[in-house]
Amino acid sequence: MKPRPPTMRIKKRYVLAAIVPNYPSIDSKVLYVAIAEAITGLYGDGAGAALHHAVVFAGDGYLIARCSRGSEQFLATALAVVTEVDGQRVAFRTLATSGTIHALRRRMRQPVERPEREDLEVDGVIYEVHVRESQKVDLIEKGCNSQKLLFLVEQDLQER
Repeated sequence: MKPRPPTMRIKKRYVLAAIVPNYPSIDSKVLYVAIAEAITGLYGDGAGAALHHAVVFAGDGYLIARCSRGSEQFLATALAVVTEVDGQRVAFRTLATSGTIHALRRRMRQPVERPEREDLEVDGVIYEVHVRESQKVDLIEKGCNSQKLLFLVEQDLQER
């Protein structure tokens, strides 16, 4: 059987979304189910089937989802509705829509290599240091389940 010519193929669009917060491992199948539930809840089964959505890529803090052309707004709205995936609180921020995956991969920001500082002592308390993008720094107290908010940037770490 011959493949269909390009003019007869179903046109697809790809949506790039940032995963907030950046979890290291979220399975694509679990993401697909969460997005499918959001689409079904918003638009019903018929419209959900017409979207032909799929998760193409999930990792490095980004998600690329595929849908049929003309339904990318519905997919972006459904992504905004998802609040939890596999028991973890998560949000999707739609960044771009394109006709090719290659164009979206160029829009992904590559992670910046930063020297990791393992521990930091502040006022006699030892914290684990996690440097995030845009100079934000998270401090997590070692051996403690409760969280105390400390607002720091990289410049504050250099002063210590």
